[in-house]
Amino acid sequence: MRARSLTVVVLMALAAVLTAVWPQLPATADVVAQAPDVIVVMTDDQRVGTERAMPNVSAFFSRGGVRYPNAEVPTNLCCPARSAFLTGKYAHTTGVWENSGSFGSYRAFAPNEAQTLPLALSEVGYRTGLYGKYINHFNALTADDFVPPGWDEFHIPSGEDHDGGYYGPVRGLPTGYTPDTMGAGAAEFIRTTAPDQPLFLMYSPFAPHYPYDPGPYAGQLSERELLAHQRFGRFRNPAFNEEDVSDKPAWVRKTRPLRPRALTNVVRGQAESLVAVDANFQRLMTAQAQYRDPANTIVVYLSDNGYAWGEHRLLLKRHPYSLVSGIPLWIKYPAGVTVPAGVDTRLTNQLDVTRTLAELTGAQLATEGVSLVSEPRRSRLLLEAAPSRAGIQRSPAFCGFRTERYLFVYYGSNEGELYDLRRDPFELTNIFAQRPDITLQLSLDAERAGCDVTELQKMPAPQRDTAGD
Repeated sequence: MRARSLTVVVLMALAAVLTAVWPQLPATADVVAQAPDVIVVMTDDQRVGTERAMPNVSAFFSRGGVRYPNAEVPTNLCCPARSAFLTGKYAHTTGVWENSGSFGSYRAFAPNEAQTLPLALSEVGYRTGLYGKYINHFNALTADDFVPPGWDEFHIPSGEDHDGGYYGPVRGLPTGYTPDTMGAGAAEFIRTTAPDQPLFLMYSPFAPHYPYDPGPYAGQLSERELLAHQRFGRFRNPAFNEEDVSDKPAWVRKTRPLRPRALTNVVRGQAESLVAVDANFQRLMTAQAQYRDPANTIVVYLSDNGYAWGEHRLLLKRHPYSLVSGIPLWIKYPAGVTVPAGVDTRLTNQLDVTRTLAELTGAQLATEGVSLVSEPRRSRLLLEAAPSRAGIQRSPAFCGFRTERYLFVYYGSNEGELYDLRRDPFELTNIFAQRPDITLQLSLDAERAGCDVTELQKMPAPQRDTAGD
């Protein structure tokens, strides 16, 4: 009895000592219990692979990050792609198919504001901030001081029709070179967020969208880095300026070969503008390391949509081909989340990123994505688009799938494409007519998934929208 009594006394004394010194010790338990910070960097029109030529981005994610080389967007265009990330839902659910018109822009997106990722995060205690592009034609359709639900800080390029740009005013920030002014604002957001409150930061610069302005970073891109952009972006691959497009649908057959020099200038211009993004990415990571807990942070790097560099004689976006609809996607997860480090070759899209973020933060958001950390891998990616009269190439509506082996697309013009990606990774030989078994099954699956090409083809397409394309 005496020994047991002595033990109790010792434990009580130890407890008193710990209580006395506890306020001076780091609140380790609180840090562990706190939901992870989330930082999303979303570029505009960045070609898949080119992020590997960005020194700061590639160095950061090489230390414990995961690259997803088979990430593709369902609808390869700015407004539908951004809507998909913010909601975690496809265009056939959100109703956002275009950059403008009755089925595009903020007009179509507004009804979805009650169910977005920033709103769901704010409801579970996050401080949220946007620094950069939001949704096409937001300014033209809203009051100057309107802030969508869920955002605590909302700093977007201002002006009636100005959705982005390299110079000009940004709401609540100094006028200047916008990748820098918004980057500085985003770093200040990190610094000023209370230590006991998780943050969600979205840095969304206009780069590398046309007109590719490097601003104060002019001349800083070396020839070696330019060659890296070309190599990682697969510039001049076998599909470049495809000579024989007789097996392609009519809208592709109408195209003409592109000027190689002009395309080289596009690659250089995009690479030069990405120098600013790389510098500001480092600015954000430095701020996060200085003021927050990097081990309890999710960092996502992605583009809103893919971009063509002359594949099949095509420019810009809106196209279903794998290398054109592919996007950069890297994620660095917080400590304690078990994922295969390095390269994850699963099929994925930005809806899956949204679902994953909701899962890891505890946000309540119904999505159509598949978690990258807790659910079985996708066997296919849905592709869908409304008819387009905008841009350089005018294309019909389409539904399709990208699977591990095939790319399948069926158009509202009653034409189809099927490519065996194992034997034909650059989609040069259309085998649609030779494999009716595969095409019939995939077309039925696309309808079951919610893509109705017949109804899509009836949709009125907007007129040319160069500002938002």
